[in-house]
Amino acid sequence: MKKQRVAIYHCVSTTFGCQDDLIDELVDFTKSQNWTVVGIYRDEFVPGSKKRRERPGLGKLRARAAAKRFERVLCKDYCTFARSAFDFLNLIKFFYEKHHVNLTFLEDKFDTSSRKGMMIASLTNTIWKIVNIRILVSARKHDPYAAARRALIKQAWNRPSHFDPETIRALYREGKSEREIKTALGCSIVTVYRATYRLKHGIP
Repeated sequence: MKKQRVAIYHCVSTTFGCQDDLIDELVDFTKSQNWTVVGIYRDEFVPGSKKRRERPGLGKLRARAAAKRFERVLCKDYCTFARSAFDFLNLIKFFYEKHHVNLTFLEDKFDTSSRKGMMIASLTNTIWKIVNIRILVSARKHDPYAAARRALIKQAWNRPSHFDPETIRALYREGKSEREIKTALGCSIVTVYRATYRLKHGIP
């Protein structure tokens, strides 16, 4: 039977100094599971520093996962792997959902290849979708250009037309569509909509 290839990832604060003992513990665990370690990836950060966002080790891990270099990632715990709950959702999506790489967190006793782990990963994927929908809705609400777009549309709607509205309405009564009227007269679709709006909604 082919041994499963596993990559070890660890991210630590520089205030804790060297943590080789923890890496050794992770390596020993892979031996007990009969896994083959194909790479050890580390990141270090200074507490309170903006450089915590820069994780070259995780970047390499993601690239190797996309290249199918291993089937599993082994970490100490959730906090080692992700900086926040949203970060964790994105990483689960990337490794487990997109590239089918299982995740194992030793101290949290979490494994996506187990039944419990698969259930949590599925729930995480659902939460990830909900969060992204909420972010999209929020972004649309706070779009800085939305007001400008509405003003332009209002301006175009209220702008005087060089085309006779009655001519447009007559063509509409004959059964022509708004697009056909626009093409026939060479006017804008907004001009056609303005002329036919009252007629369509029965407004005298």
